[in-house]
Amino acid sequence: MKMNKKIAIVSVLVALCIFVVACGTSCGKKSDSDGTKPLQNMTPEEILYEIYKIGGYSERLSELINSDYSEGDDFTNHLVTTKIDADNCMYFFGTDEIPFESAVGSEPAINPTLLHTVCVIKLKSESFGENAVKLLRENVDPMKWVCTGLSSHDIYIGRSGDIVVLIMNRDDGEKLLDAFYTVCSRSE
Repeated sequence: MKMNKKIAIVSVLVALCIFVVACGTSCGKKSDSDGTKPLQNMTPEEILYEIYKIGGYSERLSELINSDYSEGDDFTNHLVTTKIDADNCMYFFGTDEIPFESAVGSEPAINPTLLHTVCVIKLKSESFGENAVKLLRENVDPMKWVCTGLSSHDIYIGRSGDIVVLIMNRDDGEKLLDAFYTVCSRSE
């Protein structure tokens, strides 16, 4: 009987040691297996997708996010994600002085009733962050759409490390910015 108790105790201790060692290598770390990864390892496209996935937006924006788009179907109202580069950064940012590694912009393809832009920018270095936010605040054009525009109160800018988000939207701007920070907090 005493021998069975000793074997049981040793077995429990061995199992506990295995659990502790396993936890030391994986517990508390975010991995792709739980659907998240560190923000700094996400592409701007992935961050944008996660922002939109959170949902809770106005009916019109939600329709655009969830619209089915077929390649070549130019007349379907949907969101278009555009890679931002040196040739089009002035349109999106209002400046070409932001040192970014990669960036995307998302806007409606055809929708005169929804003025909406979300840009996710991965800077070349986190040290450029404050200056990038300042440059966006000073230069982004809320009247960039032909014959119409937004007020400066409809521009939202957020930052986490080397990731900056620029949002231009009257009805959903705050919700989109909150979604960005939710994505940031999930990946910490």
